[in-house]
Amino acid sequence: MEKSAAASTRLAADVDQTRQRVEALGRKLREEQAQSAAVAAAQDRTSAAFYRQIDSVKQLSGGLQELQRIQAQVRQAKGRGDISQGDYLALVSETARKTRELTDAEALATQKKAQFIRRLKEQTTVQGLS
Repeated sequence: MEKSAAASTRLAADVDQTRQRVEALGRKLREEQAQSAAVAAAQDRTSAAFYRQIDSVKQLSGGLQELQRIQAQVRQAKGRGDISQGDYLALVSETARKTRELTDAEALATQKKAQFIRRLKEQTTVQGLS
């Protein structure tokens, strides 16, 4: 009977310890989930800020340099873990798209400028003012 009581006491203690460990693991899991959610929210805010910066680049002169600066910041943020891999790839794609857009606009502006100068020369030649 004494052995049975001692075994029951040990079993109860083991069950209590197991319950405490399960509760501690549950608390730790909830804390990690909350921390993970906070990190994800911070990454989303950082990514959104980069998108706003990219969208704000409008002018041709200096625009390409600004995009290069933003892209360097994006790489640094990725290195620090401030943005996720998916957001990093999306931001790199967006800066590349915006760079192409500005490069195309710059090429078009150069072409139109050349056409304008050519027309002026033609007009001066026709009018005999050269």
